[in-house]
Amino acid sequence: MTAQAWSGRRSDYGAWTVRCNSKADRRAWLAARRDGWGASDVGKVCRLTPYGNADEVRAKAILVKAFPELDTFRGNANTWAGNTLATPVAECWHDRTKHYARVEEWEDMLVVDGVPHLYVTPDWRGYVAGDNQPYPIEVKCVDPKVHAEHWARGGRPPKHVTAQAMFQAWAVGAPAATVVQWHWGAYPEDYTVEVNEAAIAWALGELAKAWLEVTQLRHDLALAHDRLLAAGFAPKAVRAVLDRPVGAPEPEPLHAVDPEPEGD
Repeated sequence: MTAQAWSGRRSDYGAWTVRCNSKADRRAWLAARRDGWGASDVGKVCRLTPYGNADEVRAKAILVKAFPELDTFRGNANTWAGNTLATPVAECWHDRTKHYARVEEWEDMLVVDGVPHLYVTPDWRGYVAGDNQPYPIEVKCVDPKVHAEHWARGGRPPKHVTAQAMFQAWAVGAPAATVVQWHWGAYPEDYTVEVNEAAIAWALGELAKAWLEVTQLRHDLALAHDRLLAAGFAPKAVRAVLDRPVGAPEPEPLHAVDPEPEGD
């Protein structure tokens, strides 16, 4: 399927399947995340976020098999907050709003048959009364002093978060997703993101073109070198990987030795 042939109709892409269980095997989940792009990468590839760029996402995809030791991200204050506080924030929001009949943690990483290099792992899922369809719930813990220009109290989430939530809903066949925003020191707020098929079709086209370039980069080390540098990886680390003799054993990935929480 060419980039121009993508549509936004979920029925065109087949069923979704479980790639791995994030709760059962943390190491397998971290490795699976690097074998494609998650919903949080959509905003970067589609140029919707101030917190990253397409080169960074392409580099992540190239890292899958060839350059695992370059993946040195160890988290920051926001990733810590997301991993530590997402559960109590979601529970507080649900207790106060009763937006869904019930909510539960989302444990599985899902891929859609027609786009196997794209996956989703929402934070939580909600069910309305009498409906077994899961509705994704994405929890964001925000420091209002640091991110005030992108996250307004009582306002719409940033474009890249809207894209992330919409893609999660589309991937699981739900009509909408809920973004729960917790600004430190306030009660959680929520925003409903409905699936827009035209927006999904545009995003899938951008993702398809970017993924085609990734497959080319995996076979062009000189170009991969430039992309990795553009994505912010240290030149010494990039050279150490690219200069490794052919057939040399893969070094132990840093995330496998000392796994760290990743960004939401």
